[in-house]
Amino acid sequence: MPDTSKLEKQAIEISFQKWSLTEPQISILLESGQATEAAYAIVDIYNSLNTLFEDSLQADSWIHRPNQYFDGKTALEVMLKGITEIQSVQTYLKHQLYQ
Repeated sequence: MPDTSKLEKQAIEISFQKWSLTEPQISILLESGQATEAAYAIVDIYNSLNTLFEDSLQADSWIHRPNQYFDGKTALEVMLKGITEIQSVQTYLKHQLYQ
């Protein structure tokens, strides 16, 4: 597994620069004793989205769009509920990649 601090910095960079999240949102995503797991999932979600969508703007905006799989909520709304939900978004995207 990559260096924790490097991984967390990469997750913050993605969250801030690519997904246009606020500092409070980023703090919520990376809070708790599971920041490393959350950072890994965020980087993996970002990579999955950029594999699924050729257009980087579409990939970056995906977490902000309502999704019927998440009962009409955005992936961001789901992810802000905690590590289990972040990982559920990660798993959903993996299924989309490999179905």
